Amino acid sequence: MADRLTPLSTATSPVTGAAYMDDIADEVRELWDRCHTVLTSIGGSANAVTASVSPALGSRGLRVGMLFSFVPAASNTGAMTLQLPGLSAAPILQPSGAALVTGMVLAGTTYLMAWGGAAFIILTATVVPRINDRQLFTAVGGYTWTKPVGCPDNALVRVRLWGGGGAGAAVAGTANGCGGGGGGGQYFEEEFRAGDLPSSVSGTIGAGGAVGALGTAGGAGGDTTFGTLLRAGAGTGGQIGYTTTGAGGIGGSITGFPAGIGGNGGTLTVSPSWPTTSVSAGASVYSGGGGGAAARSNNAGGYLDVGAAGTSQRGGAGGAAGAAGTAPAGGGGVGGAGARGQAEIITQG
Repeated sequence: MADRLTPLSTATSPVTGAAYMDDIADEVRELWDRCHTVLTSIGGSANAVTASVSPALGSRGLRVGMLFSFVPAASNTGAMTLQLPGLSAAPILQPSGAALVTGMVLAGTTYLMAWGGAAFIILTATVVPRINDRQLFTAVGGYTWTKPVGCPDNALVRVRLWGGGGAGAAVAGTANGCGGGGGGGQYFEEEFRAGDLPSSVSGTIGAGGAVGALGTAGGAGGDTTFGTLLRAGAGTGGQIGYTTTGAGGIGGSITGFPAGIGGNGGTLTVSPSWPTTSVSAGASVYSGGGGGAAARSNNAGGYLDVGAAGTSQRGGAGGAAGAAGTAPAGGGGVGGAGARGQAEIITQG
């Protein structure tokens, strides 16, 4: 049994012979078990490392508390293991006992580890991976967001959605027609903890509303979604009026989610004697602006009495008369299509 002592010649009963040799051997073995060994012949792969021990461990094998250092040939891309000669591969863990994640072990850096009985525990500082990822989806239809590789559970995932803008009314050049602009698509934002999200989420980018036949209301846009977790509503289409009011489309919104309502489309009122009263389209900060309203007199080739389109600081502006809305989420002016929606997912942590 090791006791940090070796036999002395001055002892009252000096230890000699085989007993002396056994006592010295016990102390030396314990010293070897506690000393720091530099691993050599590093091989294997980035995540499944092999190495040699010199001098060899012998029949006693690994003992709790043994210290080893190594210089990896490649940076890890996930959980790691280490296999020493004659032994099974064992995991290399963080001090907390958690598995290593991508980028925690860097090629060419020296790491000190202790054998903990079932795994090697890294004692020297490890790199804390930082995620700064942005995925932008603009194509109308389905999309899939994928969680970044090595993303920590506590990373922040910010989801920003814009619904599709509505189209403006298609005003005919007869019968003193007037029409409203399309409503802007809604903007909505939510933050999630990365560990609370699955590895991927599928959603839909809403289309902009289409312009109908002359004399018909504009088409509504489409909602933009992030799975079943979040939805940004679409703007509705502008309405038609004849010697009456052409109502603007309503800005997109979702029941229960009042934030970020899209700008309403512009409104125009025409009396039988043709004086007009216009209401400018609604502006917005993040959502799409509303499309501008306008009127046409009998057989007029262009738009008359044009109302102002709505602006937006972060979303798309509404279109003027005859113009489409600006992406994302802008409502179309009279005779103009609504703009598509958009999804932006930013991961940081």
